[in-house]
Amino acid sequence: MNNETLKISEPNGTKPPVSGSISFKEQMINEIIPFIERMIEKEEEHIYWLERKNAPKEFIERSKWHLNHFRQRHKEYIEYAEQGAVNRSYFHEITQEEVDKLITDKRSIGYVMENYKQPDWCNYPEALSMTMGCWSLCDLKKEGLRTKISKEFCKGCDCFGNCA
Repeated sequence: MNNETLKISEPNGTKPPVSGSISFKEQMINEIIPFIERMIEKEEEHIYWLERKNAPKEFIERSKWHLNHFRQRHKEYIEYAEQGAVNRSYFHEITQEEVDKLITDKRSIGYVMENYKQPDWCNYPEALSMTMGCWSLCDLKKEGLRTKISKEFCKGCDCFGNCA
């Protein structure tokens, strides 16, 4: 799974800020779902306006179809975002057995980024993206640097910062 920046625009034409270090589900919750909610509100206002202006029936029906479509997508997106809404483990805290299982199961980088999280103090964009991420955090060897990750260990990194 590729965590590319969401390519939607706000009503004023600006792109919403999207952090590369958040998972797709977090992006759904923080950005996509609220955007769909605004679309629903706008479509409801539009239908009300069409009805007040005695617009042709086919315009009103088409807008109602869009409204139902937005509501259905909204419902599906919420259901998707709530799937596995269990707290994700910090990647540096999982056991070597869990790491080995990820490797044996040939789990993708996207899977790791979706199901685990980087430390709260880490501002490294997409730190879990392996070769392009934090090399210490992504050191998968037994007794590798991943097992040494702590606030103290990371203090010398340019991406160290308190996010909480």
